[in-house]
Amino acid sequence: MKSASRLGDLVKILAPILKKNRDGYLLSAKEEIDIIGMEATDQEVYFLADILLSSSDIGDALVTLASLNDGDFEERSEREKARLLAYQQKVNADAKAAADRRVAEASAAKETKRIAEERAVERQLLAEAISNSLASAQANNPSYTEFQDYAVVSRLGVDQWILRRPVREAMLQGWIPVGGVHILGHAGLAEMLFSQAMALPANKPKSSLAPKDSF
Repeated sequence: MKSASRLGDLVKILAPILKKNRDGYLLSAKEEIDIIGMEATDQEVYFLADILLSSSDIGDALVTLASLNDGDFEERSEREKARLLAYQQKVNADAKAAADRRVAEASAAKETKRIAEERAVERQLLAEAISNSLASAQANNPSYTEFQDYAVVSRLGVDQWILRRPVREAMLQGWIPVGGVHILGHAGLAEMLFSQAMALPANKPKSSLAPKDSF
């Protein structure tokens, strides 16, 4: 067995360092040992750390140290080295998983923003199309030469029939469909946004104007 006296001194140096950091102590321990003017291999530090971590205090660790032989040195040092390696691998895996989550969240936020901006552009184009349709209707259809307001009925779904009920309800209140159904879809999404422009003739009473999202 290596010098019991020297190893006992190393136990006393290593104990407070292990108490502060049981999973990343090697460099700190080697630096402290060097400052004191002693020497220790990595295997010796692992060996003594294994003893300290399995002991209740320094006295208990010194008793255990005195009872061990050379055959125990390699087994205990390799066991502690493997424990630290497993811990570091877990730290690295957790850090990678956290980084991957941040990348995925940033990508999802970017895609959500892109879709929102695209829908805003689509809605603006739809508003312009409605305005043009109303102007055309006023010019070409004497029955509806003036309109007092317009609205857009929109629903998420898998086909345009999801607009059937809300458009019918709007028509019962006096609103008139203008143009065809507008469809906005995105790759990878199960549902699409279906929209129908509705215009309210000027000859309808103001009371027939429906509140937002009432149909």
